[in-house]
Amino acid sequence: MQPLLLLLAFLLPPGAGTEPSQPRIFQSFLSEEIIGGREVKPHSRPYMAFVRVLATERTWRCGGVLVQRDFVLTAAHCWGRSITVTLGAHNITKQERTQQVIKVKRAIPHPAYNPRMHINDIMLLQLERKAKKTKYVKPLSLPRHKARVKPGQVCSVAGWGQDQQRNLVDTLQEVQLRVQEDEECESRFPKNYIRQTQICAGDPKEKKASFKVRIPASMQLLLFLVALLLPPRTEAENTEINARCFLPGKIIGGREARPHAHPYMAYLQIQTPVLPTTCGGFLVREDFVLTAAHCQGSSITVKLGAHNIRRQERTQQSIGVRRAFRHPGYDPQNNQNDIMLLQLQRRARKTRAVRTLGLPQSQGRLRPGTQCMVAGWGLVSLNRRTEKLQEAQLRVQQDRACSRRFRTYNSQTQICVGSSRERKSVFKGDSGGPLVCNGVGWGIVSYGNDVGTPPAVFTRVSSFIPWIKRTMRRFKQSD
Repeated sequence: MQPLLLLLAFLLPPGAGTEPSQPRIFQSFLSEEIIGGREVKPHSRPYMAFVRVLATERTWRCGGVLVQRDFVLTAAHCWGRSITVTLGAHNITKQERTQQVIKVKRAIPHPAYNPRMHINDIMLLQLERKAKKTKYVKPLSLPRHKARVKPGQVCSVAGWGQDQQRNLVDTLQEVQLRVQEDEECESRFPKNYIRQTQICAGDPKEKKASFKVRIPASMQLLLFLVALLLPPRTEAENTEINARCFLPGKIIGGREARPHAHPYMAYLQIQTPVLPTTCGGFLVREDFVLTAAHCQGSSITVKLGAHNIRRQERTQQSIGVRRAFRHPGYDPQNNQNDIMLLQLQRRARKTRAVRTLGLPQSQGRLRPGTQCMVAGWGLVSLNRRTEKLQEAQLRVQQDRACSRRFRTYNSQTQICVGSSRERKSVFKGDSGGPLVCNGVGWGIVSYGNDVGTPPAVFTRVSSFIPWIKRTMRRFKQSD
């Protein structure tokens, strides 16, 4: 599947933003492109927000609307560990003097948001500071409670996305669409469409729409608030080396592990408000798995005893997570304290294929040059996954090898691993997995650079032993 750009557009009366009294929002949805539309008059939609989302290692775009000087309304699937909002923009690739760039202090998705059914797909973003009201930046009014837009009403959709040639557009686009009877979407989306919280728009007889997904070309109806979950298009960050947390990827320069040679390994299936993803982890008690804090999600399932994660091997044990305990000092902005404990819903059964991994002593240190083992599941190329556990041997490096490369590297709580002279490293897909040295879990895969060249950064487990013991002690082992 080709990556599709996530774009939130808004259903507004025509001429929105040009009238003395501001129009009212009715609904929002996910979009790939504006079909049959045109470029808007610059800054004629002063409420539009360009939302840049960083979730795990991916960066993509969403849209949003300023509803109060310190609040932007967007879709819940636009959730991420770091979000930045640009207001007053027309061309989002230029630094226009009209623009105001503000970070998000707090993302508040609707408590009843269901990422599987795409229900209640709405979220408020609280900005770190109030936007300055100008000719180019103005809030948009909200509709009255329970208000309805009548079928036949012509409304405008605006957003940044891809054109019909699948090229990213730089300037704000818009298209006018007609609201349809609910029955139109109910007949086409019988399992998902809910008329109480969604709006059906777009005449199937017209060549105009705001997204195009893998459905027959005749189905140009838009399902508002049904966020069809599609892989986002990644964008390069303006950082020195693109240091990011790792998710789906591969062990570079490694080999397939002997089946069940690493019986402590855990494969995490994670549901987030954006899309399902995976991480690694390791069993440290029969009812606790240790992983990275950036592997958070709304629900997590742990698979133990696996070698080929695409098969239902008799050695496997699949257990849901009861509670996730992120370290209270975790900072997604700089990847500090990237550690999390997962309490399982039941105790794992110890077998030849499922064992716990020992932890180091508190404040213990590894000497540079120490040879360790890493393992994980992920990609074997840019577009092909590995199904079987991979492994590689890596050496611990001097701290300066990472401090030169990563500005946020902290030698007190992180370990630098992987020689720059060798083509071996952890990469996307290995997040949360262990660094095993002399049979002990010394590190947790945290982050590295975009192309997978060593060294990479691991969370130093020995710095968190008191927190790990204290957290696990609070909960008796489940039967």
